[in-house]
Amino acid sequence: MLIYGRYLKKTLGALADVDVEQRVLIQKIADIAFEPRPIHFQDTRGRIRRAAYEAAVGQVERIRQCYPGENNRGLAERLWWAFLTVQFVELNDVFLHQDRHHFWTSVVRLLITDTHRNKPSSRYAEYLQERLNVLLSVPAARWCSKVEL
Repeated sequence: MLIYGRYLKKTLGALADVDVEQRVLIQKIADIAFEPRPIHFQDTRGRIRRAAYEAAVGQVERIRQCYPGENNRGLAERLWWAFLTVQFVELNDVFLHQDRHHFWTSVVRLLITDTHRNKPSSRYAEYLQERLNVLLSVPAARWCSKVEL
């Protein structure tokens, strides 16, 4: 997957740098993915699911440890390219995921550089799936259509 990620960055990087829509999208990703709030972890009765919230915050901290000194925008850009890579691999039938949970687990796995912490939190993957799946799927498909294997 890393090879596909490098290929996409090389092919689409120049276009992505000047795209205003993508900059807005990356800011939304930064706000959602790297600033989880307790209100986003409510059960059907409106109570906070504390364990899920703490798992998501812990995963964000582990990702931050992989990229010291990087701000939310930089991390969001990395998340966008990881999402784009996994989407590209899936759209081109290189590797199909069982479901969206496994898809998002692969995205988070691409963000984690420490091999001893390479197992993503399933609760964080679920959170990303709920909050970002619809937001990113259409733009990612549009960007992936610009590239051929």
